[in-house]
Amino acid sequence: MTLAAGAGLNSCALSEVYLGCEGKPLQEVAAADVVGTYTGRPKGELTLSEDGTLSVAGWMDDPAYNSVSNVTTYPTLRTTGKGTWKLERDPFDKDWMEVHVNLELQDGGSKGMPLHVTGTKQRPQLHNVLGDPDECDEMLLTKES
Repeated sequence: MTLAAGAGLNSCALSEVYLGCEGKPLQEVAAADVVGTYTGRPKGELTLSEDGTLSVAGWMDDPAYNSVSNVTTYPTLRTTGKGTWKLERDPFDKDWMEVHVNLELQDGGSKGMPLHVTGTKQRPQLHNVLGDPDECDEMLLTKES
């Protein structure tokens, strides 16, 4: 007897999985639409410049958990405050546009991550999933200017 465990998961788009956390994907968006300064909830700030560079402050890293999987802290990622970005279609789910950021780290390395785009063209929002996506742990960045 063969079990087809998870067979239904293959037909489920990533956008359907994240819809409860991130909202509806903003599909018709250009790089010029996402340029600007974003403030984060619960913390963080991101500025995307027209030339493909960025600056960050208080950028959150994956949360720390206690022994029963409760989030205890959201540490700040040690960045130089600089990096680069580009707007592209999510390679795993074509429904999503994402801003791919590459942050320079204080130790000389770098960390890249996708930020899904939601909201409106006039006021886009960027989502950075932290930890377990099933728990909707995320940094939500909203464009302020």
